[in-house]
Amino acid sequence: IHSLEHLGEYTPQNLSNIAWAFAKADTTHPSLFREVANHIASHCDLRAFKPQELSILMWAFSKVWIFPPRLFEKVAIHIESRRDLRGFEPQALSNIALAYSKAYATVDIAHPRLFDKVADHILSMDDGLEDFNEQEISNIGGAFSKADAIDSRLFDKLSAVAIDRQDEFSSHDIAKLLRWKE
Repeated sequence: IHSLEHLGEYTPQNLSNIAWAFAKADTTHPSLFREVANHIASHCDLRAFKPQELSILMWAFSKVWIFPPRLFEKVAIHIESRRDLRGFEPQALSNIALAYSKAYATVDIAHPRLFDKVADHILSMDDGLEDFNEQEISNIGGAFSKADAIDSRLFDKLSAVAIDRQDEFSSHDIAKLLRWKE
């Protein structure tokens, strides 16, 4: 890495890729993650981040079990304040939901409005969630359950898709969805 002192020279893609690379390599580098989080929370306009970059960033922090409250708050507010979530691909929605559910379960960082926004977006889709694969559907269901963000309308929609496409779902994926209903 060039230098943590020069984070201002990095693009949003660079910042998310750095976090992703360390997380993917299972390398917890607390000072790096702390500096990236502080830089983004203090100096970055999140409108410059593409949805994929935000989702990768938050996935990376949750993967290494680091949950900086200021970063999670800033990203949640940014997502909640968007007019809609068009541009967030299924994997990005899944990553965001998983990261925030893990933050909730680990350090009690709750963002119910973020989960409401994701649920409303998915519920507004009338294409049968064709772009979502079974892992994304079960991860979203599991994330909502873990975050105690129960939305019966969303559960019904995800369940209906799982039933319609049951041959695509593993028993593990189905179990994640069923846990939500408990």
